[in-house]
Amino acid sequence: MEVRGYKLLELYTILLCATSYINENFIFSNQNQIDDINYGLIVHAFLLSVFKDQGFSNFKLMHGKNLNAKEHFWLENEDTIIDLTAQKSLKVTTPLLLIPKKTYYQNHLLSINEKRLMLKSIPKEINQSIIPIKKVFYKDYY
Repeated sequence: MEVRGYKLLELYTILLCATSYINENFIFSNQNQIDDINYGLIVHAFLLSVFKDQGFSNFKLMHGKNLNAKEHFWLENEDTIIDLTAQKSLKVTTPLLLIPKKTYYQNHLLSINEKRLMLKSIPKEINQSIIPIKKVFYKDYY
């Protein structure tokens, strides 16, 4: 089965492995000292990098602010949203995986004055932090 040129099973496999890895190793807590903003940026930049490695290249890293000016990151393509940190800032209990853009809850929380912005480049320090994360991911989870 294909979804806009993607093999759905392969995409789900990557997502399940990535969420398992993130949940076991990078949950926001006092142990890992990742603040809220960097947590969202790091986990989505990591997933975007894995997608690109595996040939899923039309997802973009997005950034927005909700009505309380709290920053939030997610991935999206033409019609789909992947939000691994939805439960941290939205009133949901699980990550949002492959959600149609039309029904994405975050759309209703973004400030009217703030546009959703695609990050044109990922900060160098974030890219550097992803390298060892990906090594462990590919070795132990995928």
